[in-house]
Amino acid sequence: MLLSFLTATMFACNGGAHLASRLAGLTEAPGWQWGAFVWPADAADWALIGANCACTLAAHLATAAGYRDTRAGMVAFLQLTELPWVYLLDVLALGEPTSLLASAGCALVFAGALAVALQQGKT
Repeated sequence: MLLSFLTATMFACNGGAHLASRLAGLTEAPGWQWGAFVWPADAADWALIGANCACTLAAHLATAAGYRDTRAGMVAFLQLTELPWVYLLDVLALGEPTSLLASAGCALVFAGALAVALQQGKT
């Protein structure tokens, strides 16, 4: 159910952005080329798209299977702290540029989730 909702939402949002930019004539304007739909150029592009889809599907199905057997409180904590973990992966493993405000925001999200989890453990 989660995967179906995610897929439908992404299709609607990305398709809507493309259609809106195309109908407004923005796909031909300088700086708006990202809104144009471009078919993959060769077999390598198709293979990368297929690998991305397969990995995404496997990850979502594995997550759903894990959530099925995990306590709701732990699932809530994992979902609350998803943003800081992805941020760390982006910055440390992928070398994405960051800022002090982005670091502070992720630290605040993680600290808030940790405070809630520790408070629930006391009651």
